[in-house]
Amino acid sequence: MKLTQKIKRRCKELALQTLPRHTAKTPVVYYACIQKTASQWMKLFFQDLQFYRATGYRMTCPEEDYVTLSKLTPKVLNAEPNTIIGPLYARWPELQAMQPTKPACKTFYVWRDPRDYLISSYHSLRYTHGEMGSIAEFRANEAGLSDEEGLRRYIRQSKPGNAYYDCLNEWSQAQSESLKIFRYEDIFGVNQNDAVQKLLAFMEVELKPALLERLLAKYDFNKLRNAKKGKKQHLRSGKAGQFRELNLTAEFEPHVLTLCDKMGYRI
Repeated sequence: MKLTQKIKRRCKELALQTLPRHTAKTPVVYYACIQKTASQWMKLFFQDLQFYRATGYRMTCPEEDYVTLSKLTPKVLNAEPNTIIGPLYARWPELQAMQPTKPACKTFYVWRDPRDYLISSYHSLRYTHGEMGSIAEFRANEAGLSDEEGLRRYIRQSKPGNAYYDCLNEWSQAQSESLKIFRYEDIFGVNQNDAVQKLLAFMEVELKPALLERLLAKYDFNKLRNAKKGKKQHLRSGKAGQFRELNLTAEFEPHVLTLCDKMGYRI
């Protein structure tokens, strides 16, 4: 982690210590998600000092430390009250094994249409994600292909057994009174205010309407994207239904459509 990032984090920690402390109704909230669901936006929202001042929640982001699952387990099990832990890019059985058996704790999971997920994942792997693991090899294999050719091949190579497929398939079958699934398309759709209110209600968080509006305006998706013009764009349009606009509907194998149906997405 760069020194400037460490300094910024420490400054935020010191600022938090000077703010009034509230007691959250739900002691610990686990925020899990599939990749490509704007987890960076969620971190900005939940780590905002105004959110903390109003709710008492601190957010712990284990993935910033690049921890392995075995190192993550004690962080989750020993979470302090008034904590949001996430984003956790975990599968449902993994999270079940990590969570303490405390009925007061809650988990929410954010997913998106698998067809749009594949499109976003492809662009991330090819252009915007930092080179790590097999990404350099992936980009070398894509050299010489147009975006359309590469994307169609990537979609065709998506098979049962792929990490994303197995992960979403498991979450689609997850059942727990302390678990609720939210759609990326709702949280970042035209009725964002209502969708975020439902998420906060599940967490038993009450924000004044004016504060919620200020936070949503502050972290407006398009505003964040425009601020990074001219740079590698990690935040793409985020628009739902891109697979239809790109005429890719026929490329998806039956297992992908079955998964969409399980998750409640229109085929």
